[in-house]
Amino acid sequence: MIFKKLHELIGSYINLVERYAARFWFPPLLGLLALLDNLIIVIPNEGILISSSMVVPKRWLIFAISVAIGSTLGALLIVGIVKLEGLPLILKFFPAIHETHLWSLTLKFFVQYGLILIFVIGLTP
Repeated sequence: MIFKKLHELIGSYINLVERYAARFWFPPLLGLLALLDNLIIVIPNEGILISSSMVVPKRWLIFAISVAIGSTLGALLIVGIVKLEGLPLILKFFPAIHETHLWSLTLKFFVQYGLILIFVIGLTP
């Protein structure tokens, strides 16, 4: 029963992508979704990018560039907000983050590897 509903949901998603992926406004929409993904972290950009590229293979490069631009602009927006507000803004949304082991590990890696670490993180999906 659950697999049938999942199959129907995926089918309706594919139909939606097929209907709109060739439109002129679709790549900017992908970029906007990628930007928003940096702010709210719930949009599956990789899945949208891959499925869109499979539906309209001739436009894969424009889709990929749109997602990359949107992600970059979203990251720059976060950097600007954090630069203005600082660590208190992060702690407002994630109050105990600086007490976690992962936070101290991240700081250690950033001190040791700096831009190389950012580049490696940027390569990951």
